[in-house]
Amino acid sequence: MGIITLKSIRFRANHGVLPHEKSDGNHFEVDVVMEADLMRAARTDDLAHTVDYGKAAAIVREVMLGESVDLIETLVHRIGERLLAAFPLVRELTVAVRKLNPPIDGEAAWSEVRETWRG
Repeated sequence: MGIITLKSIRFRANHGVLPHEKSDGNHFEVDVVMEADLMRAARTDDLAHTVDYGKAAAIVREVMLGESVDLIETLVHRIGERLLAAFPLVRELTVAVRKLNPPIDGEAAWSEVRETWRG
């Protein structure tokens, strides 16, 4: 098995529970870690036998810049389900979404939700 990782894909998007998060937006980062059998791709040097991480990043972008949602959990789940549908080669997937400067009482670099699918 091999691992393909997309780390800290950055967006400004309008997700959150609070009204100002929906109107002003916030900065987000997304990590995607995909485990798949990459031996055929390595032997053939053919993109058709691996995960096209450009396409994966486009899926993440569509979700993050799409419909505004309240919860990071919703974003994580939507990204994961779309990636799994697009890439049947993936046997394990972890998606993490971080909201930078979350609106809390005090200071925090980010809040994060992470989900893992195994199949």
